[in-house]
Amino acid sequence: MHRSLLPAVLSLSLLLSTLVAAQDASYTFTTIDVPGAPITVALGINDNGQIVGWFFSPAETNGFLTDGGTFTPIDVPGAPDTWANGINAAGQIVGGFQDASISVHGFVATPDTIPPVLTVSASPDTLWPPTGQLVAVTVSGTIIDEPDSSEVSSAAYQITDEYGQIQPSGTFTPGAAGRYAFTVDLQASRTGNDQDGRRYTITVSATDQAGNRGDALTLVTVPHG
Repeated sequence: MHRSLLPAVLSLSLLLSTLVAAQDASYTFTTIDVPGAPITVALGINDNGQIVGWFFSPAETNGFLTDGGTFTPIDVPGAPDTWANGINAAGQIVGGFQDASISVHGFVATPDTIPPVLTVSASPDTLWPPTGQLVAVTVSGTIIDEPDSSEVSSAAYQITDEYGQIQPSGTFTPGAAGRYAFTVDLQASRTGNDQDGRRYTITVSATDQAGNRGDALTLVTVPHG
């Protein structure tokens, strides 16, 4: 009885060994290391290929998010230790952190997907008479981002001239409460047969630290008459 089972057992063992070898050969292993960290542990991945986990540094344990190239630290504000365990398709991250009293808590972190909200106006918004002179136009407004305007990492303006001639552009830094103001020189002229007048379109844009961009625009015209 035992002799008759031995060939079957040997055959099954050989089959299992072949399957295990085939499974091992079907994977490609990619090492994930946070630069400069002696310990990196990956714990979660979503359908977009975003990976979360934690890494150890001399100062503390930090969570991380990576898309395979760039590493972004995930740290609960004020917590000496944070670790990220999972991430869903919407980019929400769950994990845990230890506070200053050594109590351990869970967290869910929701990514910022809301762009800055901008207002913009120009003064004067009508250039008259059409003498051909350059007129100083003050562009002003506000840039508001959540949780506050300090999250705005860059702001810029672009002026599009209907005639393609006077088109200044540049960057600026918003002031307190997101307020801003700058001056541009626009030409008070138009062609005689331009029935709806010459239009300058002033577009102001701002990008927050999460990469969300908001835009607003206003018009300055040189009317026909």
